[in-house]
Amino acid sequence: MNSNASSDGSGEKPDLEVADQATSLSRGKIAIVFLTCSAVDFAALFDQNTLAVALPIISSSLGASSQLSSIAAAYFITATSFQLLYGRLSDIWSRKLILIAGIAIFFLGSLGASLAKSVTEIIAFRALTGIGGGGLVTLVQIIVGDVVSLRERGRWQGILESLIFGYMLWCIGLGLHSSLRPSTGLAVQLVYGFLLGFGAGHTFQPSLIAMQAAVSKDNMAVITGVRSFIRDLGGTFGLAIAGSIISHSLREVLSKATLYNQEILSSQQINEILKGPIDSGILEKTDTIRSLVLSGYFAGFRRVFYFSTALAIVTIVATVFFIPQVELSVEEKEELDKARNSSDDLRKSNNSISESI
Repeated sequence: MNSNASSDGSGEKPDLEVADQATSLSRGKIAIVFLTCSAVDFAALFDQNTLAVALPIISSSLGASSQLSSIAAAYFITATSFQLLYGRLSDIWSRKLILIAGIAIFFLGSLGASLAKSVTEIIAFRALTGIGGGGLVTLVQIIVGDVVSLRERGRWQGILESLIFGYMLWCIGLGLHSSLRPSTGLAVQLVYGFLLGFGAGHTFQPSLIAMQAAVSKDNMAVITGVRSFIRDLGGTFGLAIAGSIISHSLREVLSKATLYNQEILSSQQINEILKGPIDSGILEKTDTIRSLVLSGYFAGFRRVFYFSTALAIVTIVATVFFIPQVELSVEEKEELDKARNSSDDLRKSNNSISESI
């Protein structure tokens, strides 16, 4: 469904209007702001991804594999909860002040988690890190929206065609991940992961730009926080759902094996494996148990990817049929330039008055 926001011969304004919220800055200053925001965003995302890889090792060394999901959930819960607050606080005070506060909280939480001696300490400090990390991602998006015009924002952040293309790649990547087997080579896994990440990259920023374009400057920070809140809230629920699916699949495989006497396991042993297959020590007993656990995990991950693929298909349908295409008109750019020129003239006038006084 396409609707072009262009004026007709009668001079009336179109039904669909695009709001621009940019503050005029030179290209050099925009580059500095953008590089700074990129570094902040990289730190927050790098923290999430590196910890995801290290979590099994950390939980195993502390003997708390059963609390693995709690460590991950602690970050996402606090990050999701505080994102809306960061957007409003940055409107009340300043983007810079709130960003510095978020970086400080993120630093303290990361430092505390790296020095933690128990699982309880890690969970507490990861929750503190989430308070800062969630705000960093939101504030970076708000700041870029402040300094880059809506017409040029796509060059810096990356609307409809990009979303459709991204969700299609996302769907393909998830479907391919469901076909992975224990014998699948590393090269194939990397290709599948690249497709999945490439598709995700084509959906995150364009969807943000579309939402920012639909509101006035006064509501831009709020809508950015709401969008991040909804996205992370879905991620929190998705993490819990995926964990439940994997646990159910593992229990199902182990119970069937016991039923058919492939390997006798008591209910207590099955529960120990579900809490932490490495800590339980049961995996070291026989190769049969080890293969059963692996097959249970793969069955669970396969179901998770099936479910995710279905959700990706739903997003493609919703994007094609329910999101209109709004073009940025030349008149909108001219009005923005006039507003900037008026602002510059007013600034010069105020400076002249100040000098004369």
